Amino acid sequence: MDTLAMARPPEAEAKARIAGMAASCSYEISARDFAGLELACPLIPRGTMVAIIWTPRDSDDERVAMARALADAGYQPIPHIGARNFASDETLERLLGRLADEAGVTRAFVIGGDCEQRGPLSSGYDAIVTGHFARHGFREIGLPGYPEGHPRIARPVLAQDMKAKLALVRDAGMKPLILTQFAFHAEPIADWLREIRLDEPDLPIRIGLAGPATVRTLLRYAALCGVEASRRGRKTFGSSLIKLLGESGPDPVIRALAEMPDTLNGGPTYLHIFPFGGLAKSAKWVNALADGKFDMASRGTGLKIAG
Repeated sequence: MDTLAMARPPEAEAKARIAGMAASCSYEISARDFAGLELACPLIPRGTMVAIIWTPRDSDDERVAMARALADAGYQPIPHIGARNFASDETLERLLGRLADEAGVTRAFVIGGDCEQRGPLSSGYDAIVTGHFARHGFREIGLPGYPEGHPRIARPVLAQDMKAKLALVRDAGMKPLILTQFAFHAEPIADWLREIRLDEPDLPIRIGLAGPATVRTLLRYAALCGVEASRRGRKTFGSSLIKLLGESGPDPVIRALAEMPDTLNGGPTYLHIFPFGGLAKSAKWVNALADGKFDMASRGTGLKIAG
């Protein structure tokens, strides 16, 4: 008898896990995408966490304006803070003060940032250790996770860095959460989760997945982010990648994770969607999962959205 099939939970149980992950899903939006926010508002439940991505072309005025728009719409804004982008310690503190005072922001996703260092801050750790977040009333700090590794940082270094930042955030009286880079395969996500849960059973973790989008867009972002999918995706799926991901979203990854009960039962684990194909499109797709309006595909490993 197939031992893998024996280990898988009943279909109803796996579907319930998928619906649960989708119901607590968070999203991302660019600082300038007010039109996308307007389209998505009827589809995204109030109270949802929405990250504001960091791009060099966006101004602090635009970042603050988007944070305020999200808060006014009933969402929880979590702006990305790219440490290397700041020309000085003062510019970081000024932005954090504005986010707190003008938009009521209490959480941030702190990263080093994929850019040339402009000032004294070289990493997310450097930004947090300034104490500016705690002083301006931030209560929760998001930290990056890399299930498929990082193109320029060894895994042992990533693990040690995460432990140091978790301790730093907690010592400052704030709560940490992990938001991962997106991947195309469930196995590295599951392995990474099991390793993290050995020391952090209660740490909130949001698994980053690319929402429905064209394959060209997905692979372009994967290459920019250093994700293995840009290379392995083509090799593994070939021409079928268009049907697998470009039309239906990351169904196989979500289904595979839901069929690994030891992975998702280890602690608070949620989905975080990178809406490369548009926020409203991703939200509509997620809602179908949250409402249970899907079936397990009888062929392959994906899901079949109703309607």
